[in-house]
Amino acid sequence: MNFSQLKCYIDRSGYRKILLLGLGNEFRGDDQAGLLLAKVLKERLASDYDINLVLAGTNPENYLDKIIEFAPDVVFVVDSADMKEEPGVVRMVNRSDLDGNLFSTHAFSPGLIEDYVRSQIDCEFKYLLIQGRSFLLGQSISSEVKKSIEEFR
Repeated sequence: MNFSQLKCYIDRSGYRKILLLGLGNEFRGDDQAGLLLAKVLKERLASDYDINLVLAGTNPENYLDKIIEFAPDVVFVVDSADMKEEPGVVRMVNRSDLDGNLFSTHAFSPGLIEDYVRSQIDCEFKYLLIQGRSFLLGQSISSEVKKSIEEFR
């Protein structure tokens, strides 16, 4: 997926209020990709939509009230994952496409976050995932993933 495809999807879906939920650990190599990509998306989409960016790191459960208060049409969960793709590949998936082993370092279930938020407000959830190369503690982001995020602009 590239930015143009994402923008077309958003326009076709009629979303006006969008919450970007950036996940990841900035100290674990490519696990920080979700945080970085979420920032890029906010920058790119802010002129056309009502955007709220939540950089939740590894604790999205701490931001549930903020998500609910904003009452978005859609929540894009932006995270790194192991999708068995080439590093830097970006895919948008639904909850039904998620495999419990996709997420790199999170102990929580993204589905639990979705269930709670959707029990409080009417909104959709989409998962925007970027394939990482390495998620080891103390590593920097890989060149492939960094380039993919830069080119998503």
